[in-house]
Amino acid sequence: MALFVLAAGYVAGYVIRELAFNLLTEIERLPRFRDELQVNAYKRVESFFPAQLINDCFEAHPLLRAARKKESGDDKTSQNNRATSSRDSIDWESQLAKAGGGHIENSNYRSFEYAKLWIRNFAPGFSIDNVEAEINILASGLAPGLLTGLVILAAAHLTWWSVCIAISVVALIWTVLLGSLLRLRRTEAYEAIRNLILDYTMRQAINAYPSTQNTPNDKAG
Repeated sequence: MALFVLAAGYVAGYVIRELAFNLLTEIERLPRFRDELQVNAYKRVESFFPAQLINDCFEAHPLLRAARKKESGDDKTSQNNRATSSRDSIDWESQLAKAGGGHIENSNYRSFEYAKLWIRNFAPGFSIDNVEAEINILASGLAPGLLTGLVILAAAHLTWWSVCIAISVVALIWTVLLGSLLRLRRTEAYEAIRNLILDYTMRQAINAYPSTQNTPNDKAG
C-alpha cells in the first residue's frame, strides 16, 4: 500500500506539473505577456557588460556569437534571419516546436540551453539549477492552491461567504505563483548567458593576477 501511494503520488505530481506548464504556455501566448517573454536576452546582456567583453567571450563560444548576430540582424543574411524569426513566431503560435518545461524552441531557447549546460559542467558555482527548481516548485503549487479553495468550500458546505473566500484565496495564491513564474521565466535565459560571461571574466581576471608562488610569506614558511 505504501509503494502504491508513493507511485500514485509520483505520477500525480508529474501530471500536475505538465498541466501547470501547459497552462503557463497558454498564458504566455497572451499578447500582454508574450512581448515581455520574447525580449532578447542578448539585449539585456549588452546593457550589463561592455561590448568588448561580450565580443571576447563569444569568440570562445561560436554558437552564442552566431545566435547573437541572428537576433540582432546585423549579419549578411539578415533576410534569412528575419524569415527564421518569423518561423519562430509561428512556432510560438502553433506550438509545433515545444521543448521541455513548456519552452518554445527558438534561438533564445537554444542559447539558454547552451549557456546553462556550459556553466553546469565547467562552472557549477554559476549554475542556475536553483532557478529551474524554483520554477518547477511554483508550477507544482498551482494545483494545491486550487485544492485549498475546494477544501474551504467543502468545510463550509457551499455557503455564499465560503464561495467568496475560496475564490479570493485561490485568486491570491495563483496571482502570486503565476507572477513569480513569469518573472523567473523572463530572467532564466538572461541569467544563464550572464553567468557564462561572468565565468569568462573571472577566469580572465585570475590569469591576469601576478603569480604568488614565490611570495615572501612562502619563503618565510
